[in-house]
Amino acid sequence: MIGIYALALAVVTLLLSANPAYASSQAMVISLPKTTMLPSDVIVFYYEGSSDINVLTSENEHMVFEKVEGFGGGRYQGHLAMSFKPSNKSWVDNVIVAFYSAQPFNVNVTLYHTATDTSFYLGSYNCPANVTVQFVLPVRYVVYQSTTQQTTEWQKLLFSAESPLWRFLLYGAFFAMFGASWLLDAKDFKQRKGRRWTKQDSIALLIRYFFYASLFILFITSMVALGKLLFNVFALGSFELSLGMVVESAGILLLFAALYGLAKWRDWFDVIDEEE
Repeated sequence: MIGIYALALAVVTLLLSANPAYASSQAMVISLPKTTMLPSDVIVFYYEGSSDINVLTSENEHMVFEKVEGFGGGRYQGHLAMSFKPSNKSWVDNVIVAFYSAQPFNVNVTLYHTATDTSFYLGSYNCPANVTVQFVLPVRYVVYQSTTQQTTEWQKLLFSAESPLWRFLLYGAFFAMFGASWLLDAKDFKQRKGRRWTKQDSIALLIRYFFYASLFILFITSMVALGKLLFNVFALGSFELSLGMVVESAGILLLFAALYGLAKWRDWFDVIDEEE
């Protein structure tokens, strides 16, 4: 596989350098994240610049490339869509897409799960002029083992669980719920503690409640990651563990854990925890 990848990279470079316009160009390689794709998935490279942008792809027996480009509004714009030829076998390969322009240009890469109507942003890149920019995309193509309606619904749910909307709803729901509890309990403590209750105590109580909220969020994201792993293994026949949201929620938990420990060390919870 390494030999095939090196050969494809060399072929793309030679094709670009064969044009006199590229004679003085350098090569820059950008490695995109490894991506698991299903038969109906599509990856789109959106590119835009002030001058013509030349695009070449490595030959791939599994892929279909569709390109649309031209000038509009004084800018050169286009997109390259990558989809799959029908296949009943799973495979892993590197796909190479090379860009060149005499002026700086931008490239955005997005993965579309068309079967579940979800999309994932893979990156945005500012590319320099007179440089051959080669994007290397490691693709793991997975064939469905089951196409039942139930499988499709589970797939849609699990893929959607990594979307920005899911993050917003998850964090918003738990922090809002624990924030509301904090407001009610802080008001109750203030009535019972009287003048001994200060803003410091309110902040300490907020840290405690948000620490608990972060703990619940980490538990849920871990369960979602485990569910997606099991779905990939048993329904799609692919072992892939997605830990993006788990790491993110763990980072938030560690932040509030540090604040909680600091507040505990400074005795901020004495008034809250004292027996009445």
